[in-house]
Formats: sequence, structure tokens, C-alpha cells
Amino acid sequence: MKAIISKKGHGLRHMILAHGFLGLPSEWDFLIENLKDKYTFHLLTLPGHQEAPIDSNIEEFFESLAEYATAFKSFSLLGYSMGGRLLLEFALRNLSSIEALILESANPGIRDQNEREARYNKDLLGFQERSFADFLNDWYLQCLFNPKLNYHVSEKLMEHELHRLERAMAVFSPGLRPSLWNELKHLKNISCHFISGAQDHKYFNIGNELKSIGWKHHTLDSYHNVHLERPIEYLELIKKLEQS
Repeated sequence: MKAIISKKGHGLRHMILAHGFLGLPSEWDFLIENLKDKYTFHLLTLPGHQEAPIDSNIEEFFESLAEYATAFKSFSLLGYSMGGRLLLEFALRNLSSIEALILESANPGIRDQNEREARYNKDLLGFQERSFADFLNDWYLQCLFNPKLNYHVSEKLMEHELHRLERAMAVFSPGLRPSLWNELKHLKNISCHFISGAQDHKYFNIGNELKSIGWKHHTLDSYHNVHLERPIEYLELIKKLEQS
């Protein structure tokens, strides 16, 4: 399961971008269009989404991404939700070349083993005996998301196939991946930032916990998907971080 990456922009600095579960690389177009002269962007398509393959070999995924990144002397990482979690795990495996790590609404992990098992079972149960439309409807009814955006987001997601997304969740569910909270100390020499929506209380609290150990926590008036709800403010924030 190799990482699928496309490239946009022509700047001297490099940034790897990762969308979230049910997302698309095109979500970042607003950012790329405004920063393409400063950055070359490398857009990761999460396994199981669009043309990206999906199987249980997650080590091959991280190894291929690391091999791809050897072409740059240094780079930054920006990932949303599941994509952010994957980039966090990638960062901990490749500390030496990373300038900055920016996570948006991403969870370093579930600490309690029983909670992880319950989450994994819940994630897989959501796929059983249902149509794609029903799955999307239930997914975006979660309190993390702004209900006013549901229809708009769902239109794009019909490009995915439900059984491939189920396999992706089976591999990347927060209930399956290990907690990385105890590993975050290894990021002390990297500029680490967390972006959360003020209406997404769970991830706002995660941001505050990360702030207590030295991360910068940035909050905008939104729910879980900050870059979709607040693209103008989000762009200004990334510009500000880019200058710091």
C-alpha cells in the first residue's frame, strides 16, 4: 500500500498536505492557489480514497512516504483529522527533516485500551448493511460537524466506494492505531501547531492539552472541519505560521 501523492505549486519550500477521512486532495486548492509561489505542495490521497490503494500493510505506506520525502532537504506537514493523525505518526518516524507540523482537528490517540476497542467496533459497525447515502448522513450527524455543510460535502464524496472506505477505516480507525501521547516529547525540536474549531469541544480540549506541553493552539469559530468552514481565516493563519 504505497502513498499516492500529487504535486502543485512551484515554491522553494515544501509542504505535505493530507485530507481527512471521506475527504479529497482538492480541499486544499484554496491554500495552494494563494501560496503556490512560496511552496511546492505535495498532496497525499489517503488510502482507500479515489485511486489510492488500500490494504493492511501500513508500514509500506509510511516507508513509501518517507522515501518520497527524501527528495527535499526539509519540509512541513499539514493534515486534517485522520490525515493529521497519519502525518503525526509519520513525523515521529522522520524527525530530522521536518520544519513544522500543523494538525487540524487530529487526535494523537485514545489512551485507554477498552475505549480503543469500543471505538474500533463502533467505526466498523457504521458500515454494515447500509447505503452510501445513509452512511454519509449518519457520519455527518456527529456533533463534531456543522450540519449546514453536510449536503455540500456529501456531493463530493460520491466519488468514493463504500467498501474501500470501510477497509480504510479498518486500517486507520483511532480504535486501532496506538496512542501517541507519550511519544510527543520527541517533537520538541519541531514547531508544532494545533488548529481547532471553537464549536468542536472535543478537539478544542485536545488543543488545550497539547498547548500545556508546548504546542501552539490556534482556534477559529467553526466546527471540526476548520479549513472548509473558515477558508479565509485559515489561509491567513497558515500565512502567519509560514512567516514565524
